[in-house]
Amino acid sequence: MLLAGALREFALSRKMAFIMKTLIFVIKFYWLRFFFGIAMLVCAFGFWRSHVHTPANMPFESLAGTLYPWFPIVTGAVGLWCVASAWRRGWYLASADDD
Repeated sequence: MLLAGALREFALSRKMAFIMKTLIFVIKFYWLRFFFGIAMLVCAFGFWRSHVHTPANMPFESLAGTLYPWFPIVTGAVGLWCVASAWRRGWYLASADDD
């Protein structure tokens, strides 16, 4: 039982080490894409949380009201794509370095 726990702990520590190695490669080589994606996700979430619909009795529609349905969706999708592609490339580099 003790050996099984030690092996599981070793496997988890090895997996965590690989994840940290991947994160280091992502930040080292693809930092712009990674942080741009995170910034876009934060922007989309902030816009979604702070949006107030334009009242119906106003003679115009605000820019935020015009952009609301699609801006957070598109920004979130592009942000996720940026983060995922940077992570995937870092994963490939870490895998190649692990051999």
